[in-house]
Amino acid sequence: MARTVLTEDKLRKITLGVYQLKQTPLYAKEHINNENKYQLQVCKIKENLLKVYALSRCPESLSTVVNVVSCPKNKAEWERQSKQKDCSKVFQSCVKPEDFLYHCLINEYMNMTIEVCAPSVSILGQKCAEFNTVGAIVQDNVYAKCDDSDPPCPFRYNSTDLYKYQRCYSYIKSTNNTHVLPSCSDDTRSPTDFRSGR
Repeated sequence: MARTVLTEDKLRKITLGVYQLKQTPLYAKEHINNENKYQLQVCKIKENLLKVYALSRCPESLSTVVNVVSCPKNKAEWERQSKQKDCSKVFQSCVKPEDFLYHCLINEYMNMTIEVCAPSVSILGQKCAEFNTVGAIVQDNVYAKCDDSDPPCPFRYNSTDLYKYQRCYSYIKSTNNTHVLPSCSDDTRSPTDFRSGR
């Protein structure tokens, strides 16, 4: 398979923002392991389109997952549930205790809502936030859009704010979910692999 090498200008045109290309050194260091390699998740979205994530896994989140019938519908309900779950008291090594936050999200299969403690992330592209139980990560769900929510979700929002976009919870279906999920694989590469086109 032939590989295309893109210039930084071309990458800027096809990505969502310069901040994705020029992450802060601190952010990059957080995602490089002891062997100076990145952990990536590569998802085939379409035949000619891949989505690549620098994984920010937090395995300790998995022990906090609880299936729930519904999620908070407003800020008061969210604050009540957040206080009850008390995520800052969970023993974990992913982030500072005050940054381990309550979420109520759809799961990656879009067949249940779950409460979970996890680091918050920015959700981009008017997609609903999900908690991926396989990757132990909060991320956008490529099949669940919230641009038609009332109010519509903005292009970028914090994952803890999903309660504001109730449309996202309407994607929850029975186990007869007919969406085909992207095929994803984990890959570990060094920063120089990307420069050399490997």
